[in-house]
Amino acid sequence: MMTYVLYSPDGAIDELFNSSTSVTRQQCDKHATARAGCEPTALQMQGMCSYTVTAGPNKSKLFQFRDEHSTIDMGNISLAKAIHPEFVASCKCLGTLGDSRPVFIYEMDHLPGIAHIMARISPDDIAQQSNTIKDFVGVR
Repeated sequence: MMTYVLYSPDGAIDELFNSSTSVTRQQCDKHATARAGCEPTALQMQGMCSYTVTAGPNKSKLFQFRDEHSTIDMGNISLAKAIHPEFVASCKCLGTLGDSRPVFIYEMDHLPGIAHIMARISPDDIAQQSNTIKDFVGVR
């Protein structure tokens, strides 16, 4: 029998900072504030290996802090952006934060709208959410 864990953004954020990096959430927030000029706000959906905030004028920027085992392939981002420029945000890697178990920092444009997984799937349909995520990452 499969056991499901209730998702919470704070739980996902705590898991990243408690197990995957020596960097703190406060350090990440301070970095985003310095880049964007205002306090960041954590997104409602967080990844298992990253911390994502929005900041800047009209929350126009996203900053994602990813653990060292979950970096973004910038070549794939460039290719996707070339093929679908209207759907793929501009993204740049800003380097790392922290010495021991660092996080990689990415800055992206915040595209309008809501995430596909939130828009198309009922929050109560955990099986469909799981299948969608597996489809996105190519795992079955």
